[in-house]
Amino acid sequence: MAVTHSVVSRHIRNLELWLGVDLFTGNRRATVLTPEGRRYFIAVSEGLDRIASATENIRPLTPWQNLNIWCVPGLASRWLVPKLDEVRELIPDVEITIRPTLDVPDLAKGEVDLLITYDPVNAEGWWQTELMSPRVIAVASPDFFEHFPGIKTPRDLLQVPLLHELSVDYWRQWLDRNGVSIVTALKGPRLWHLNNVLDAAKNGQGVALAPEIVVRDDIRAGHLREIKAETVRIGTYNLYTRKEKVISRSLAKFREWVVKEFAEFEHDSTIGRS
Repeated sequence: MAVTHSVVSRHIRNLELWLGVDLFTGNRRATVLTPEGRRYFIAVSEGLDRIASATENIRPLTPWQNLNIWCVPGLASRWLVPKLDEVRELIPDVEITIRPTLDVPDLAKGEVDLLITYDPVNAEGWWQTELMSPRVIAVASPDFFEHFPGIKTPRDLLQVPLLHELSVDYWRQWLDRNGVSIVTALKGPRLWHLNNVLDAAKNGQGVALAPEIVVRDDIRAGHLREIKAETVRIGTYNLYTRKEKVISRSLAKFREWVVKEFAEFEHDSTIGRS
């Protein structure tokens, strides 16, 4: 603002006198908004955000604009990155940064413009959009099926190597919903991330569980085959954008594109199974 703290304090004090209420309380070391100050801040911020958004929307896009996206690794690598050409065509003058991660960004640091998670996260101060509760399917390579030709039902999977992420819980849920009782410990390597699990499955090292949207391209390419089972949905993909962030045209377009892509995938997947 190019003004000193004392000047800011004087303007605040003049505003309080004009309003007839205290906006802040405390001392030099710790100053916080009063209840009246917080209500005033929220109302004024909304107005300023609308002004900033209108300014952003009328201003031509510039090459230095950046869209910083954090996304769960499996979806980022196997769904979002292959669609980069579509994204660049959608917002051609924006620099795209994609970070595959399970971490939740620090809101105070403004580390991210848009976040896609698997399952909801504690994201106070964010707009949340539920994208889809994905169908989770069991997949293995064609070579694996040749080596274990007896795999016909979910119960048969108890006799073959299973591939896990962080724990065996994912497989336990899936088998239970397919009516398979677990009486012994589930064995198999724990590979931490879905990408590792799917790479191992493609190499014929076992059977993997994955959201259908993540493995559809591998199935179409013949790298993986689905094991027929009941429809099981585990978890939910969620999209988040920071409430306090000015919604630029590029961010709004990308958010709308993600929502549309998930809706179309769900529609096509449902039609394909009917």
